[in-house]
Amino acid sequence: MHSSVSTAWPRPGATRTSLIRSTEAEDPFLQARSLDRWSQEYTQLTSGLFLGRTVDLSLGPVQLFRETMNQAVDQKSHPLSEAYTVGMAFQAGGTWQNRELGADTLFILPPGEPARLRTPAHSDIVVATIDRLEFQRQAQQELGVEADFLFQGPMARRLDGAAAARFRATLNRFLLCALDAPQTLDAAAARKSMADGVIQACLQALNQGAEAEKPSRDGHRVHRAIVERAREHILAHRENPPTVADLCAYLNMSRRGLHYAFMQVLDINSVTFIRNVRLHAVRRALLQGAPSVSAAAREWGFWHLGMFSCYYKELFGELPSETTKKSPQLKPVRWLATDLVLN
Repeated sequence: MHSSVSTAWPRPGATRTSLIRSTEAEDPFLQARSLDRWSQEYTQLTSGLFLGRTVDLSLGPVQLFRETMNQAVDQKSHPLSEAYTVGMAFQAGGTWQNRELGADTLFILPPGEPARLRTPAHSDIVVATIDRLEFQRQAQQELGVEADFLFQGPMARRLDGAAAARFRATLNRFLLCALDAPQTLDAAAARKSMADGVIQACLQALNQGAEAEKPSRDGHRVHRAIVERAREHILAHRENPPTVADLCAYLNMSRRGLHYAFMQVLDINSVTFIRNVRLHAVRRALLQGAPSVSAAAREWGFWHLGMFSCYYKELFGELPSETTKKSPQLKPVRWLATDLVLN
């Protein structure tokens, strides 16, 4: 039935840029042609009217897409360029490279290999394909490992529930931001920021479980001190926010060491931390009566307001314009003993 396909995505229509496309197909043959960077063959396995939808975002070295279908399909696919592939389904079912796809399973593919995916009757996947050279460069910089090392072993890997949910939410956020504000993609800096964010999410998912054993209590204190020094440095450079490289130089640390410290203390990467510290500073300014959202955002180095709003809503669950209407004061409420009982 048509209603089995996710309705969370806008139906096809004109977009302000060709870099983000939303398409719908009532035939698996047409659905197979929905991705420009892939050569695909789809075979429908279950009976009934077919409906598939795709949102496809092009970010230079990164392609990010989400695809939903209401019928089981056998797919034979091949990226048209040398690229690494990392993806995840929103529910269990089907197979990838002849391996069962359970809940919270990351599926991956190194460059040069064909992909074989068999979807369940109702499928919903989010996938990133990343240029080989760019992924190799960032894997070396961020984790200190060769990209090919991360793709050794099984092509379908189970993550813990929290890590899997974080991965899906992060990739989904970039698609939603692009759909909500396609004009943002006109800025090269915004496209690069999004591409780097997708790559970071993939690296973090691939590296999940590969970190060393949990640090000792003394080690945790050291890592916490690193995080606090980084926070102070970010707050001291509001209009020119430091990059990860800047923090590494300031703290005299490697990228891998910095990444490890943030993951151990906060379970987020350093790129996300830098952004979140600044987003909190903007929110504080808005609650304190900043003259405008744009002024507050620019004061903290957010020059692309569309992307800023996406990040802000993702973190705080509301648009910055909604924050300006709120009182910065606590609200008095009457507590009852029963209100504190945990279910």
